[in-house]
Amino acid sequence: MKNGVKEGTGWAYYGFGGTHELLRLKSRQIEHYRLRHLNHVRKLAQKVATLNGHKCFLTAVASKRVKRVDRIIRLGLKQGRGIKGLLWQYLKAAKGLYKPKSFEEEDYLRGLVLWKLGGNRIASIAHCALGLPSITTLRNQVRIPPITLSPRQPTVGEVSKNVHLSFADMKEALKLPPQPSRKRNHHATNYIVGCCREHVHNTPIIFRLEKDVEEVFRCLANGRATIGTLGLLSDDHNLYAARGILISGDCKQETGEQHAKVLQTTVDGVNAEKEDTNIRVVSVASDGESRRGVALTHLTFKRELSPESDIYNELSPLPFMDLHVGDDDITADKDYKHIFKRLRNLLLRERGFVVGGTRITPSILKSHLQAEKVSKDHIRLILNPDDKQDVKLAYDLLKAVWSLPEVMINVNPGFVKARKALWTFGWFLYHLVIPYISIDLSLGDQLEYLSAATHSAMYLYMTDGKECLSTALYTDIVIMVKNVYFCVAKTKADDPDGLFWLILLRTDRLKELFGNLRTMVGNDANLDLLQVSWRLSSTTEIANILSKYPHWDRPPRRLQLPAVQLDGQPISTASDHLKPRCWDADLSVKKVTLQTSWAGDIPGAPVEFGKMDESATTSNGAHKYTVLLPHGKPLVDPQCTIEEDKDDTETATAHSSILPTNELAEDDAEVRVEVEDPIADEGESDHGASGTHTAIEQTITVNGKPVLKSRALVLWGKYKTRPASTN
Repeated sequence: MKNGVKEGTGWAYYGFGGTHELLRLKSRQIEHYRLRHLNHVRKLAQKVATLNGHKCFLTAVASKRVKRVDRIIRLGLKQGRGIKGLLWQYLKAAKGLYKPKSFEEEDYLRGLVLWKLGGNRIASIAHCALGLPSITTLRNQVRIPPITLSPRQPTVGEVSKNVHLSFADMKEALKLPPQPSRKRNHHATNYIVGCCREHVHNTPIIFRLEKDVEEVFRCLANGRATIGTLGLLSDDHNLYAARGILISGDCKQETGEQHAKVLQTTVDGVNAEKEDTNIRVVSVASDGESRRGVALTHLTFKRELSPESDIYNELSPLPFMDLHVGDDDITADKDYKHIFKRLRNLLLRERGFVVGGTRITPSILKSHLQAEKVSKDHIRLILNPDDKQDVKLAYDLLKAVWSLPEVMINVNPGFVKARKALWTFGWFLYHLVIPYISIDLSLGDQLEYLSAATHSAMYLYMTDGKECLSTALYTDIVIMVKNVYFCVAKTKADDPDGLFWLILLRTDRLKELFGNLRTMVGNDANLDLLQVSWRLSSTTEIANILSKYPHWDRPPRRLQLPAVQLDGQPISTASDHLKPRCWDADLSVKKVTLQTSWAGDIPGAPVEFGKMDESATTSNGAHKYTVLLPHGKPLVDPQCTIEEDKDDTETATAHSSILPTNELAEDDAEVRVEVEDPIADEGESDHGASGTHTAIEQTITVNGKPVLKSRALVLWGKYKTRPASTN
């Protein structure tokens, strides 16, 4: 009675008050469950409506009436819209009443690539069909301004200005493919550009009167162009691409010493901005062209490395190492892909090559490949002498040679002797090629392999001479490996905790730049200097974007080198060009000792290679030879040229085959000039003007009538370079 009636007791034991309270409690419970049921019904109805909204939205998206639906969804969620709001926005967009203006970085970059490569027409189609940013929006995203071309002999100021605008770190000066002597008027400077720097001092290039045009074409010289670029030794995709710093006309008549002055001017222009950009030119790259080789000799073989240099202690203890450098310890470099192609050409030359006194001809090489059960189709492909520019074919043939086993069952003494020679040469090829394509090798391993290849090449050249490796080929191999060691030493001095990517020491970035230029202008028309200056910065921006999104691009097959394991097995075919991001091994310079890597013994080396150390040292242990002084006579001398072997030089068919020769191509080029010139002022104003500009008259008087300067140049060039009648 004290605690009340126990719950669950029968009604008879409740008093009047207890019964009334119990009824009130039951009523509240019934109301609670009734309202709860109503709430559940309401929520279910809401969820059904929401599901219906999602179904309607999915149906609307599946109708494909609106491009880039992701932007509508992204903006709607950012604005806090529900599914009905998203559906309402979609329907408005489908009717053309709503256009989302929000773009992500990838949208801008995709639009820039299409705009720069395809032009305004492609960019407009991409804007309408794919929902990419418009041309007006893309213009605001351009980060790299156009560079200044050199209408006369390049000056330090011109190069310095381009470096300041472009910001880069490695000099590569290579020629543009042959181009016609088409002259253009540069609206910003009133110069007639396109004349070669060798003879421009005899020509009036300031465009004022009709007689100026007459005098220019009277002094006309057919030529090409020299393009100078800088490339950072960095894996940052924003800094990876080559940046143009020099454009200069060239008629190919200047000597190596004169060309060296152009290169020196370019280097001085880079150094003039050193305080602002913190740039140091560590090497000058070339593809092996003879005139440029002489110029690089003048530039990079001025003196021996000074004991006061910050890299002297790293490099001076290396036996046989050549220590000649230029100003600021600059060295020359050779493109390793060109070296590989020249080695393939060596294997294919008719008279063959000699290793250890044994001559190997293409027919002998073919018989050894057949003995190892290599398919006939593959042999015919890799031994095809008509294609000397295919890097992949070069790699396949070199790999086939180093894959030949040393031990064999054949008892024919001549066959066994030839196999021994092939195996020795293959050992050299393997250690020269693998460091550039095997992502399993650390930086120390790469240096050891290159050291082994250099020492073996030195032995082959000292024993068999030009019958094995021509002087030009041997010298370029040594210069290439020497530059690697010097660049690693400079990296250790400048950035002790940094990384070093061997594959960046090449001219591939310049080839990518030229490929983008060709895509912009077309393969059926030649580039002129003004087109190059307008588009060169765009190619850099495209290369940066494609480096960040490599899956957007598929480079030419002929330039491919596969990423392989240490045993030569391909790893992946997804990437055509090896990039720094492909490397898995440790590339830290602080873990590398150059003296150890240079003197490291590679297991399995031919016994003959070890005899070189004994023959190349004096009685007191000093070395009497270096890699560029194998017979006591220097192979590289600034006062003379390197002797070239006619079988070693590469053909120019790959460059000339893409150039037009018919009148239709010339007419197309002239039409393009007439279209481009009127919009030149607009294009230049988009990037702003530097300095004080005065008004420049855009017309001249011809036969009493005003004619656009660009039109006058086109007419003079048309009737000067080909007859008006075919009778």
